[in-house]
Amino acid sequence: MVADIIRASSAVVAMVVIGLLVWRALSLGMDGALFMSSVAVVGGLAGYEVKALVVKKKSKTPTK
Repeated sequence: MVADIIRASSAVVAMVVIGLLVWRALSLGMDGALFMSSVAVVGGLAGYEVKALVVKKKSKTPTK
């Protein structure tokens, strides 16, 4: 049950954190396009890693 709650709220938490980071970066005068490109790259790499972990876990799960 706790895992389901964490899974359901993780996308919302990520959006809030990214929003706060963007607000802080823009208030400090950073280039918004460059900052968001960096966020997109990090998000893409993280998604790739999660996908690789899911595939690895599924391959270790015995079939019934």
